[in-house]
Amino acid sequence: MGYFALVRYQNMRLGVINGNTSEEMRLDDCRAASLLPGNLLCVTNRRKETLYVDLLNNQWYSECPKVVSFGGIELLHVADRFYSRTKIPYSGNIGMTERSIIRKDFYLELHEYGVPPACEVNGSMPLHHSVRCIIEGDNSCVYNLCEILPDRSIVVRDNSGEFHKFL
Repeated sequence: MGYFALVRYQNMRLGVINGNTSEEMRLDDCRAASLLPGNLLCVTNRRKETLYVDLLNNQWYSECPKVVSFGGIELLHVADRFYSRTKIPYSGNIGMTERSIIRKDFYLELHEYGVPPACEVNGSMPLHHSVRCIIEGDNSCVYNLCEILPDRSIVVRDNSGEFHKFL
């Protein structure tokens, strides 16, 4: 997914660069840092607190995330939650388990039990809970799943309310 390296600047501060040598972030309040497997960064700040960063979307966590792979789609599991690695971050319900996450042909369904459905197009989704989805190869956001069509394509709605069709 990503290639990252730690660098030390002339002022002795640390930073992270990507595979194109473009700066991803500067770590100003940092005593130490190390790259972890799965495009994660472990940072110890000047107060000696250890924090973790998902380098794919720059989200910070107080506990070390576990990378969970569902085919070509990864989620992070931290405490009782799953988090997306999309540019617009998403966190699942507290207590969501891997049984609530279903891999389909080209996307991942995240079933949020106890949450009303977020959208329906023609009433074809007779669910009583929300279903979110992550499209493989699309790192932009987590979508609301609205409809599964007979040709196995799906209709989704993004965070701004726009509908999209994926096949």
